[in-house]
Amino acid sequence: MFQTILVPIDGSEHSFKALKYAAEIARRFESALILLHVYSLPKPAPISSPMPLGGPSTETPPAIEITVELIEKTKQKAQELLNRAAEKTEMHDINVQTIIKEGNAVHQIVRTAEEKNVDLIVMGARGISKLKEILMGSVSHGVTRNAHCPVLIIK
Repeated sequence: MFQTILVPIDGSEHSFKALKYAAEIARRFESALILLHVYSLPKPAPISSPMPLGGPSTETPPAIEITVELIEKTKQKAQELLNRAAEKTEMHDINVQTIIKEGNAVHQIVRTAEEKNVDLIVMGARGISKLKEILMGSVSHGVTRNAHCPVLIIK
């Protein structure tokens, strides 16, 4: 019935609780799990310093170096989070794949579910940022409205 189950992991208590349910469903149906972490980076501020008199510099601007470093550190932390989540499923002997994507959480969860042809999405009711949910709308609500497959929301 459920060959592939997608579990968005953001590090919140709710996402790990959802993982527990997803692992049990996967064990019972011999399903594969896909653990997905979606990160977003703040938009960089425009560089407003004037161009040097000699023309454009060939050096990499410090802001770009910092951004590249921030992206790499963010990806590293995301992989550590997903590895920790995957370890929680090991005792169930479940096939687990981890994916990291950048962008809007709702869009990337729905897109990954379609790309991987998942049969079920299991996710927490609330994520890390309650303020973000209030200001931008609930990720779980957005996924529920846009997903092509059933979505199980865990409180």
